[in-house]
Amino acid sequence: MALHPLLAKFQSLLISLPFVYGFSNRYWEEMTDYMLEKKPGDRRIHRMRIIGMVCPEFNTALKHAARQLTASCKRTGIWPPASSWKAPRSMERGIEQSSLAYFGDTDGHVLDPPLAARAVGPLVRKLEESAHIWNELENWIGGSVAFHKTNWQFLAWDLVKGRLQLIYETDEELVMKDGKGGVAVIKFLPPDAPNVGLGFRLCPNGDQRPHFEATIKAIRGVCSSISGGQLNESEARQALYQRVIPKLVYALHLTSWDTDQCDSMNRLLQVMSLQDETQLSYLRKEFRWDKSVANAMLTTIDQLQMRVGFVRPIMEFTTLPIRYASTTGEFDGYFLSLRKRLAEIDGSLWLEDAWTPTLQRDGDASIMEPLVQSKLFSPSVLSRANSARLYLRVITIADLASKKGHYIPDGRFDVTFHAGSDSLFPDIPCPPRKDLALLKRCIQRTFCTFAPPYQRLACSMPLDKPLGKWHSTRRNVYSSDHATRAVLLHH
Repeated sequence: MALHPLLAKFQSLLISLPFVYGFSNRYWEEMTDYMLEKKPGDRRIHRMRIIGMVCPEFNTALKHAARQLTASCKRTGIWPPASSWKAPRSMERGIEQSSLAYFGDTDGHVLDPPLAARAVGPLVRKLEESAHIWNELENWIGGSVAFHKTNWQFLAWDLVKGRLQLIYETDEELVMKDGKGGVAVIKFLPPDAPNVGLGFRLCPNGDQRPHFEATIKAIRGVCSSISGGQLNESEARQALYQRVIPKLVYALHLTSWDTDQCDSMNRLLQVMSLQDETQLSYLRKEFRWDKSVANAMLTTIDQLQMRVGFVRPIMEFTTLPIRYASTTGEFDGYFLSLRKRLAEIDGSLWLEDAWTPTLQRDGDASIMEPLVQSKLFSPSVLSRANSARLYLRVITIADLASKKGHYIPDGRFDVTFHAGSDSLFPDIPCPPRKDLALLKRCIQRTFCTFAPPYQRLACSMPLDKPLGKWHSTRRNVYSSDHATRAVLLHH
């Protein structure tokens, strides 16, 4: 209310005067009530949320008075100390009366000795006494308890034929007074009924099905609204991360669902995550059962992997864009379009038998992945450089480097150079000399930054990080050297 210490001290003195001398400030007597709909369209008076707006000085004074009143109740024994809220071992609990208060909800708890006979009646009387104390505390600070929103429950067992059976019904009643002579009978809920509060539906008997059903119903409603909203990919992803996932994460704090319930939630989220889920269902079906169609799909994806030039699976790692692999400048294919959609919602598709190139030696890397990650080159430049790479039939930087891995030898970017390979590279015509020079310049800016930027096309380039030991893996290209135990032959 005041930033300067002197003004704050003076204002605090003025606020305390009505409490010290017992008079009412006329400015404090004015209040504005705002009524808000809890549910859209439901304007019944008992279903509305009423917020009373008072002046900020009076609101601050009420908070200070409530703190002092709470401390006084604890000192005098009306309210149990905080140490009694923590229950020790189950057979030695000492809780007599306790209340857990939140912003608008309050849960009161009482306990009778576990071995007491006919403990339900005394238990209800203790609960009624605790409720009256809380009601009086609320009245003293200007609040009130909404009796129509209040309910009570208990956990008790009967010994039947040597077994404990939970009691679900009782003839006891809990009655509360509003301080003006009005009396209300509080509604009783059995222990298997959920106690709704702060978004949770918890049952005293530990049953979590009501909370699961309410959570999945709420998420299904949000997913239905999103599915019918004709959202694009980025909007659907935003709705997933801002509406659906927070609603689910909040519900998981006090829950322990079984495997079937988690599977039901996963299926619901999978349907929401992609509006065209039928496409993924079709893919899963074909890859599992139809071998001929699955082989054709895998062959297409393998060719796309070769065309893109990545060493990581392109359908599983979708963060890097591959627009340069499109022949028309747009996403001209089913799998390219599917990968684009997966990328926009941060999704992935794992294929067990999909082919991927392998790194040849320590320090090796894909040629195209660092070029895309650097964001130094436009899609058109990447497309031309990738065409030159496909003509040379190389995938990783080790396919171009020397045997020792220190540099890229002379003539690697010449039109006469073709790396021998068992891999089925696309048969493309010889690119222009400018495209080969462009590929060399891109590699120079990412792998050979110490090389002169405008050297001739046929010159060699030293690598910034020399390559290390060869891996025991399938080679991407043929080697021009043949080693025996005695000599090293080169042709």
